[in-house]
Amino acid sequence: MEKPGPHPREKDENVCNTILGGQTSKKNFLTENTMKAVEQTLSSRKPSDPGMVDKDRLYNNLLSSQPLCFNFFGELMMDTEFGLKILQNWWPDITLLRKVIFEYAPDERYTNDNSAFDVAFEVEAGDRIGLIGLECKYTDSFSASKYAKQEYKEIFSKATSFRASYKEFITSRYNQLFRNQQLAEALLQNNKYKFVHTGLFCYHHDLQALHIAEEFKNMLVDPSAFKVITYSDFIGCIQRMNLVLTLCSI
Repeated sequence: MEKPGPHPREKDENVCNTILGGQTSKKNFLTENTMKAVEQTLSSRKPSDPGMVDKDRLYNNLLSSQPLCFNFFGELMMDTEFGLKILQNWWPDITLLRKVIFEYAPDERYTNDNSAFDVAFEVEAGDRIGLIGLECKYTDSFSASKYAKQEYKEIFSKATSFRASYKEFITSRYNQLFRNQQLAEALLQNNKYKFVHTGLFCYHHDLQALHIAEEFKNMLVDPSAFKVITYSDFIGCIQRMNLVLTLCSI
């Protein structure tokens, strides 16, 4: 049992979705491997690294997407063979999971903003090295802000993946997913990876996020390059794997 912690914005008010002392108790994480993934990620990060890790949200906010991301994908970081089997359910052509990176953005900051994949998987497909980057949603909605930068226009003008107009993509409805897709395009344009796939990971009853993601998919030349994965999809995948392993051992 944990005492309620401070409201994320109204610090003089306590709420039940935050705790105190999570950095010591690690109560925001579900498994030992999740905790190890958090520790390894934080110990490897430098102050100058792109992507933002807010330690207070990570350790003490029970409804933040950042600890959720570690709770779902930390196990894949600590066991990449297991992680590969999971990812192959959506990307069957990949042959190796090289590493899992939380809050990933390239050091070059191609988009000149704070955009980052909540989680990224560096993978191989035969002799090609690629990246899979996901936006992860928990209780938060997509950002209502509209962002437009000269860098976005430059990346967009060189890309071949976009079917809709630039004006459509930078509306607040699609802007957050568009900025992630811009990261993917910039990585390809600068020959960082041979392929980059993107997607959304969210709650299966978050109908608004699912609807926006489906719309966004169809604004791309190849909609199959953007995957929508729900929590129930992910958990069901693991449960089926466990069933197969159990049957094979009988």
